[in-house]
Amino acid sequence: MSRFLLTRRGWLRTAASLTVILGLSKSEADSPNLARNASFNVTDYGAKGDGRTDDTAAIQSTITAAAAAKGIVVFPGGEFLVTGLNVPAGSRVVLRGAGIGYVGGDYGTRIRRTTSTGNKPLLRVEGAPTVADVNDTTKRARVEIYDLELHGNGAPGEVLRIYRGQQFRIERVRVGFSSSTGVRFSQAFNSSANQLFVGYCGRGLDAPAMVIDGIAGDGIAGGSNTLHFTDCELESNNGVDIRVDGQKGAPSVAVTFVSLKVERLAGNYPILQLNECSAVQVLGSYLYLGGTANSHLIEQNGISAVPNKFIGGHLSHGANPDHYVRINNGALHLVGVDCEGNPKSSYVRIESPVGNGQVALKGFTGTDLSRMVSDARGMNGIGADQVNLPITFANAPTVATGPNGAGHVFTPSGGSGAYISGVLTLPRDTLPGAKFGIVVRWASSTGGGGAVRWMCALQCGPASSIVSTTDSNVAAGTSVLTAANQLIDTVISGPAAQPGNIVRYRIWRDGSHADDTFNGDVNLLNPLLLLPREF
Repeated sequence: MSRFLLTRRGWLRTAASLTVILGLSKSEADSPNLARNASFNVTDYGAKGDGRTDDTAAIQSTITAAAAAKGIVVFPGGEFLVTGLNVPAGSRVVLRGAGIGYVGGDYGTRIRRTTSTGNKPLLRVEGAPTVADVNDTTKRARVEIYDLELHGNGAPGEVLRIYRGQQFRIERVRVGFSSSTGVRFSQAFNSSANQLFVGYCGRGLDAPAMVIDGIAGDGIAGGSNTLHFTDCELESNNGVDIRVDGQKGAPSVAVTFVSLKVERLAGNYPILQLNECSAVQVLGSYLYLGGTANSHLIEQNGISAVPNKFIGGHLSHGANPDHYVRINNGALHLVGVDCEGNPKSSYVRIESPVGNGQVALKGFTGTDLSRMVSDARGMNGIGADQVNLPITFANAPTVATGPNGAGHVFTPSGGSGAYISGVLTLPRDTLPGAKFGIVVRWASSTGGGGAVRWMCALQCGPASSIVSTTDSNVAAGTSVLTAANQLIDTVISGPAAQPGNIVRYRIWRDGSHADDTFNGDVNLLNPLLLLPREF
């Protein structure tokens, strides 16, 4: 059966006519959604698209008419100058151009901001603008945008902003040339973008090129939820490339990027900044900083109830930054990630507020395996396991220590010369570059207050470099005894670990040091290796 469509030019057969009018494929033209929706060509409402005429009024009239009919706004090829466009709340409008063309070259449809725009967005899609409308899902923004370019003309206003949008779709759209944020999705839900290109946007840390965040105040506060981005690209931006944020207690959740590519050559700010958000996943992606971009690539800041994940990707840096990934707080997992280039300190930096078990590195590698991880939390680090250390020889007597079993006795005299030592090989699943530690587990059969200072001389390296135990790499740890038969673990930080390396150690009590204030004998029950492992 033939289907017909009523347009301003009369009745038209839908399958054939939509193919001609909209430039659709036959399968798209046969779509029941498109076939039943009227199309509204901006040129029928007076838009010129000549790059000289202000087409704001004509295009806004077209959008208003299409919104009333839940229709399609059609842009032919050309450059349309506007001061700003608005898609009204609750409307279901499709904006369709004739293609995005090429960067710096020909374009299909370009909507360009005029120089008199001020700070308002080039295209604003408004959903549920008042408190009374917040819970009415029919009044959220449901726009679809296809095959066009939004050009900010260097002005400071946002280029594309979708406010409380739901089930919107963006495909084959280029956003660029803003001295502020290029794309902003605020409290957006259940929506997607495919082949979204963002370039030459942003301003340092203040105005990222792309922002996914929440809304505080007017109505229900909260972040964005369930957004999917595929095959998107950001290049040559002038600020943080992507910031995922939310509100305290109401973060953005379940934001997924697949096959994301980001490149930038300048600026001391990260590519991906994760603030108040959870369950953000970046899959199979490539992030690159070069030139004078002296910053880490990924920054994890906010508390994430569900870990954020960067999986199966590549991190590359052409400069020499301190770190590639900086985890200041929250949970971040890096799985199947390779790093190219050489950081000054480490590929991953973990700060002390990060909780145990919140960082996971699996299949994580880099050009320089000696600089994989620096962990400000000391030995409470990444997947640390306690392993019994072998004692191959000892210069200390063994005594009974009551309920704690047998151990090696150490007197408060620093000149006694008592020590234990041993040699072991680090397991193959040791996390490269992460520091390991020595745990001195000890007790005393007598009570009384006072501190005990333990010393450990360490060597770690290939078998050919481990020739003797010396005092050249010595670390100390001090713990306080408060009761008899109290079991105490004193942790001594060691050097960076490499799988398969040999560790040689010697442990003794430095009773002559001012920090060693306990006058009685103590018994070292069991030395342990605190080993950072991949998991």
